[in-house]
Amino acid sequence: MFAFKFNLRRYIVEHAQLNDRRRVLAKDAAGAVSMWDVTKCARVREYPPGADFAATLEAENAVPVSVPGWFQARALHSSTSQLNLSRF
Repeated sequence: MFAFKFNLRRYIVEHAQLNDRRRVLAKDAAGAVSMWDVTKCARVREYPPGADFAATLEAENAVPVSVPGWFQARALHSSTSQLNLSRF
């Protein structure tokens, strides 16, 4: 298992792995939505304040991509900004 820590002060309330299996969409307690590239351990995109997580996830996953899963993302607990990634 390996982990990377978001450079945020607020904890993660929602997250989802995107179809390309390289990026994770995360929403923090303040409602900010951002995209992270797990191969770079870096934020690659921030969405405008008030962005809807479900609509953003649907838009980012609109193009079908067939990539085998190689990790699982999960938040440690509700009071952290850390996301654990574990290999299958």
